[in-house]
Amino acid sequence: MAVAALANGSSPQIIVDSFGNGFWDLTAFTLQMAMVVLTGYVVATSRPVARLIDTLAAVSQSAATAVSFVAFLSKLCPRLFLPLPESWFSFRFTRPWLQF
Repeated sequence: MAVAALANGSSPQIIVDSFGNGFWDLTAFTLQMAMVVLTGYVVATSRPVARLIDTLAAVSQSAATAVSFVAFLSKLCPRLFLPLPESWFSFRFTRPWLQF
């Protein structure tokens, strides 16, 4: 990246400043992603959710049924938990080949 910036006529000082400023802008995003991973782990390992995951995992007996079960749940869950029209607005316009 630095070589490409030098080839475009940027000075080494501008390249170093840009890297330093851009690098520290990523810390907020890094913290958010770390919190997503941490809270996801905590929720998934709690007793009620772990029992639910074990129950749902016991439904499938083969790889084909596991894939179809996950596809079914991924289609069903947004309609149950996000029935708002706003939740489907972006999805419909970003994938025009899907008609609901």
